[in-house]
Amino acid sequence: MKYLLIILVCFNLSVSEKVLKFYKIEIKVDPRFVANESCSLTVPSRNRVLANFEGIAIVELKNITVNFRGFKFYNQFRPFLINEWINVCSIFKGHGSFNYFAKTLKRFVMRYGNLIQCLYKPGYYFLKNLEMPYNSFQFFLDTGKYKMDFYVFEGYPLVNIINATLYLEITEDFKNWRKKAKE
Repeated sequence: MKYLLIILVCFNLSVSEKVLKFYKIEIKVDPRFVANESCSLTVPSRNRVLANFEGIAIVELKNITVNFRGFKFYNQFRPFLINEWINVCSIFKGHGSFNYFAKTLKRFVMRYGNLIQCLYKPGYYFLKNLEMPYNSFQFFLDTGKYKMDFYVFEGYPLVNIINATLYLEITEDFKNWRKKAKE
């Protein structure tokens, strides 16, 4: 009986194709540190939504720390398994390479943006066409609506310079749903 249950669970996981899509972005910045900020969503196809962030750093930013919090929707957004503090300098120096969220954040930032150093001099910074594949988060995110808050702090004592909120939804892939319905 145990083996049958394990086989059914494995079969269920392999059959379902899920898609992670953004549906709303909000950003607030401290005007003493960042100017001309913007964020937008681009929809190139039905199952893909890309996020874009850009802004101009006014002053030199050192010792950046990111607090990443997750919330899941159960009649309202409630705290979910994620509340992670990440020091950006330690990521780019190779420390904290054991942390899954730090490695994932570094991979996305290096692939989609120009935020690839520790010390940020005044200038233009961006994350363009950011797409988060579901397989990066499939181990702990199930179907539903989520809110991910990113709080970016600078220096010590910590000064909050950016608050970004991503609203996302994980759904079944529409193409696979149609195939399943025909069978």
